[in-house]
Amino acid sequence: MKATQVDQALHQKFMVDGDRIVFWHDPNTEFAEYVAGGLTEGLSEVKVLQVADVGGLSAKLTLEREDTSGKYLVYSKGEQPAAEEDWLLDVRLYSSEFHADVASLWLQELELSSLYLREHLKARAAFLGSQDRRRKLMRHLESDDTESLIDLKMIAVIAGADVPNLFAVLRSLCHGHVVDGHFDLDAAPQALVTLEKMGLLEPFWQLVRTEFGYANEAPSLAALLRHLYVSELSHEIGDAKLRGLAQFELSPAGRQNAVVFLAQWRDSSAKATSYDATAEAIAKELSIGESLPDLSLEALAQVFTFWEAEPRVLSRLKDRVLETAETPNVEAVAGLATERRTGHWLAGPDSERPERRAVADAYAAVVAAAELFALRTSHQHGLNFDSPEELLAAYQSELYQFDQLYRRFHANAKAAEAQSWDLLKTLAEEVEGAYDQGFMRPLGLAWGDLLDAGFLDRWELSGLNSQQTFYEKHVARHLKASERNRAYVIISDAFRYEAAQELAEALSSKYRIQAELGAMLGVLPSYTALGMASLLPHERLEYSDKGDVLVDGKPIAGTEARGKQLAKFQGMAVQAKDLRGMKQDDARELTEGKRVVYIYHNVIDARGDTASTESETFSAVGECITELLDLVNFCTNKLNAGTVWITADHGFLFQEKAPVATQKSELSCKPEGALKSKKRYIIGRKLDDAPEVHHGACKVTAGTAGDAEFWVPRGSNRFHFTGGARFVHGGAMPQEVVVPLIVAKMVRGKRQEASRAEKVSVTVLGNKHKITTSKHRFFILQTEPVGDRRKPITLRAAIYDGDQMVTSVETVTFDSESDSLEERKKDVRLHLTAGEFDKSKPYELILRDADTDIKVLSLPVVIDRTLTDDF
Repeated sequence: MKATQVDQALHQKFMVDGDRIVFWHDPNTEFAEYVAGGLTEGLSEVKVLQVADVGGLSAKLTLEREDTSGKYLVYSKGEQPAAEEDWLLDVRLYSSEFHADVASLWLQELELSSLYLREHLKARAAFLGSQDRRRKLMRHLESDDTESLIDLKMIAVIAGADVPNLFAVLRSLCHGHVVDGHFDLDAAPQALVTLEKMGLLEPFWQLVRTEFGYANEAPSLAALLRHLYVSELSHEIGDAKLRGLAQFELSPAGRQNAVVFLAQWRDSSAKATSYDATAEAIAKELSIGESLPDLSLEALAQVFTFWEAEPRVLSRLKDRVLETAETPNVEAVAGLATERRTGHWLAGPDSERPERRAVADAYAAVVAAAELFALRTSHQHGLNFDSPEELLAAYQSELYQFDQLYRRFHANAKAAEAQSWDLLKTLAEEVEGAYDQGFMRPLGLAWGDLLDAGFLDRWELSGLNSQQTFYEKHVARHLKASERNRAYVIISDAFRYEAAQELAEALSSKYRIQAELGAMLGVLPSYTALGMASLLPHERLEYSDKGDVLVDGKPIAGTEARGKQLAKFQGMAVQAKDLRGMKQDDARELTEGKRVVYIYHNVIDARGDTASTESETFSAVGECITELLDLVNFCTNKLNAGTVWITADHGFLFQEKAPVATQKSELSCKPEGALKSKKRYIIGRKLDDAPEVHHGACKVTAGTAGDAEFWVPRGSNRFHFTGGARFVHGGAMPQEVVVPLIVAKMVRGKRQEASRAEKVSVTVLGNKHKITTSKHRFFILQTEPVGDRRKPITLRAAIYDGDQMVTSVETVTFDSESDSLEERKKDVRLHLTAGEFDKSKPYELILRDADTDIKVLSLPVVIDRTLTDDF
């Protein structure tokens, strides 16, 4: 040891710690010259007293009588004398000792209080020889740490663990062993090699034996991981048996800790990716996929250890929905799907990988199918209505869900199809039958009967404004109410009612926005030119001799022509894609002085009404909803719009299955007076009646002047299949003529705060929580239903001892819309680590928001394991 180190250590004793008398025994007289040369200037007030020179008695008198306040370094060559021969024994009792060997200085540097640790520190010289490692070690050390605790903390430093416990050490060892997403089971991690060099490998494996009960004459990390992963898998499947893997199962206590360790590893945002790589390596080596096919849905439902379980749970759930298609348990299906979608593999750090995204979307598709089947069952006796008012009211309140669920199924199933999976093929066939035969055909027949019974000849409803009165009933009234009012109207081509319901729900959850969904009775035929014209301010709608729609005598095809019509009313027209690309100042300059702004948006019709892209119709609907949300935000935030109307020119029909010959209305005669002929309508003059069509007058169904008439096919039929035939509009089906109208308003003042959307609250049921077994179930209540201003919340639950988790981490989502308290109650099962707990010590159950990691709720827990598992 260098003299400077001795100087620093003595300075610490006298000048920092404040010791008056310090004894220094120099067994090998290594420092005699150092002492003889005098102490450094910083220790000038310290006197050196060499016992060999003055004798024991003289030294005693000096220290206790002659100078009772001076600082003394009592230096002796050789070992400390036996007690019966030590004149200074009583002085030692109130003084301190100094040791100049390297282990003693480490002891002082590390601020460890037990002198007996010097020999242990000498044995760890390979580790302690590095000042950097000593510095890192000091962050973890406590003054009263034992040999085993010091070893654990040294191991944590080598492994790069953030906290000194075996679980953190193992996570770090494995995380550091992953290279390019691959975990090599055949190679030892570099950290283990370093532990062996430092003499810490045996202490490491002793810790493993203590925590997991894993013991082997030649232990390896790969073998340990096999035991951990298989043991948790065995725990998850309950009474079911794994084929050929029993030899890897740990004892009950070891399995208990394996469950907690792996759950915590999966929950680690920083190291979850290495969990995946390790699980993939283990699964491949042990052919885990071959052990799962025979397991039931119930056995697989709680398996999160291996990715291989995820597609199998999905497949079993799909089969269950098919088996119970007449009486599906929607709540159970949705509950399991939510649990899987918020679990590690589908909500963790790598959840956006294509195969994981596909499975997550497929779960959503299965839920949509179950809901569709349940809806079909509730209307299994047909769709019978006494009046058009009754049918269209039912469509707006409930029947639109057939279209919405059908769309959601296919939109979510697309990801699975992109992976070339046939997983949902049989379910898709059942969904097609449920939608077509359980809804579209009965709806077409019921609606057709009402049209034939006279509704087509009057085409108006007392509770539903006509589309051609939109400007007069809504925009004009708004402008007349105040000269300061401005109107922003978004018209999205082919945006049908079921999609508008989804948009309205999303808008209602936005801060400072209140959205109401209504509808209008659309013009017939339900096609773009007529629908767009009817929404404009006008005095007269009519058809030219070529069948083109005229507004006040002018053609209005295109944004420029519509803008000219709006200019008569201090208005303007703009394409949504142009407006959204503008900066705020440019957008305000563009709309300056305009009281009416019509914004034209086209995503659904642009894709659906083209043969090459009509298969993307449902994807386009999803994109449309997202874009309209952004567009409303643009208007309210950048243009200061107080009210925004969102509507459409018409709706549409679309089915994944291509139409067949029976869905084609072969015309017995070609009408001579036809001006325009399309798949879903024919416009002309002096048209005759025909059995395969509905025949009506445009002046009745669209308020046009003149004698224009139309034919539309019955139900969802087409006149021809030229071009794309799955996406159509122009006819009279409710999906085409129930035109949505959303009124989105900015709210201010007290109502503004009330519009803030928050996640639902939860509470843990029960007053006192005492845990007496290795696993415990907590019941958690969602205190209010999910709604416009109350959003679902996903929580991570665990029990903590201070900052350390002592249980598994479980994730649970609260998303119930039910008014029933019982239906909003869920349970979470937490597994304790094996070992001893102090029943007098306060532990804490903590629920954290899985999205933000913010603590949502915490409560004290008593753990009283009178009988504990042990090895």
